Amino acid sequence: MSAKLIKKLGEMVAIDSRTSISNAQVIALVAGWLKNYPQEKQEWVNEDGVKGENLIVKIKGQSSDVSLVFLCHLDTVPPNDEWETNPFILEEQGGNLYGLGACDTKGGIAALIEALSQLSQVPAFDTYFVFDGDEEQTSLGAQKFLKRMNIKNPFFIALEPTDGKVLIGQRSIIKLDITTHGIPQHSSYGTPEKNGKENATYKLLSIMKMLEEDAAILAQEKDVFLGTNTQNFGTIHAGTARNVFAGKATLQMERRLLPTRDMKEEIERIKKLVLQVDPKAEIAISGGIERGFSTPKDSAFAKEVLAICTNHISSMTFGTFQAWSEAGLTSLYGPSLILGPGSIGLAHRANEYVNAQELFHFVTIFKEIMQSTALAK
Repeated sequence: MSAKLIKKLGEMVAIDSRTSISNAQVIALVAGWLKNYPQEKQEWVNEDGVKGENLIVKIKGQSSDVSLVFLCHLDTVPPNDEWETNPFILEEQGGNLYGLGACDTKGGIAALIEALSQLSQVPAFDTYFVFDGDEEQTSLGAQKFLKRMNIKNPFFIALEPTDGKVLIGQRSIIKLDITTHGIPQHSSYGTPEKNGKENATYKLLSIMKMLEEDAAILAQEKDVFLGTNTQNFGTIHAGTARNVFAGKATLQMERRLLPTRDMKEEIERIKKLVLQVDPKAEIAISGGIERGFSTPKDSAFAKEVLAICTNHISSMTFGTFQAWSEAGLTSLYGPSLILGPGSIGLAHRANEYVNAQELFHFVTIFKEIMQSTALAK
């Protein structure tokens, strides 16, 4: 069992499937492994012109009343120069398997496919494996699948490294670019009154102060699992020289918000606040809205998945995702969880790895989830 699992992971790691290139080669590899099941392919082209594919594989279950959908992304971030091993050659060191995507998320995919091969009978419910791409950028693959999806009563598991937890929620993310405009002129005119009216940087600073005060109010709202609403000012681009009024200033910011907040209403509220400070300011959404979600921990779905996991990894508990996953998209269509081997702290960095023993545990976990009749009670 272990040799087949590691071989599959090694073959996936060997294929460069960075988001910036097509994922067709790794999709073809997976399609070949699952050739005995009905398959559908969907083509897509992302905003950078990269052509990619989704692969949808159906495993007929004992019941079609509900469906279990595993959403798996095969794209990776690019490797950097700090790798100590070849990122495209799977290497074992001290019980860990090193390679680009081994943790995020090719290891989990290898465990899922191996689990399918070990089933002694068909799954309890119709089960779908959905392999997509572009997850590391705009999730175009997942969006296309969901818009065209024709699956009855779906329950979703998004494969991600979850640090030994069953994740039942994540915050929504709003990314905004706020731009103010001024009149470039000699800095010797920089009185407080003139700066406030004609220097783009000072206008932006007033907006930032207002947003900081607003974020302090939002931070009073708390959730036992997800924490609170947060705000970050990431970059500021302004002006051309020390002794010239800034003619333009742009703030790139984000807010991570509890999923109880309506994102469209939140954006309109932020726009209203900004325009109160500077009616001529420009507010643009950058990269779309990344939706959060929350699945009740006392739902049959969440309780059963956690019970299965703790049978094999006793320390597993409920948690929430600090990053973002495509469960934010699937939650619009059905109950969603995030689950998989590995640590998100090892993703997107050099020397990424997944623990081999944890992978083997997840083969059994995924197998038992597919066989469980209690998911939808």
